Amino acid sequence: MDLWRSIANKIGVESKFIEYSSVPQLLSAIKERKANLGISAISITAEREQNFDFSLPIFAGGCKLWSETQKAITAPFQIFCNCFSLLASCR
Repeated sequence: MDLWRSIANKIGVESKFIEYSSVPQLLSAIKERKANLGISAISITAEREQNFDFSLPIFAGGCKLWSETQKAITAPFQIFCNCFSLLASCR
């Protein structure tokens, strides 16, 4: 929010902050033009990119694997598939 305050000050606009309890509520407010922009940790998905313009992400999520022995991973595709199996079983 400090970053936005600085940007708004530099471009000479006043802004009002409205807090929403969830990202879907925030995105709905933007889509319905009740808000001009959203500041939050919003995941960029293909569906959201069709409806909204995003700044560059400051966080890249994904599946990361570490080896205790630090050996090279020789079957990246299998590990990729296993990672999605683990994610699916957690939901």
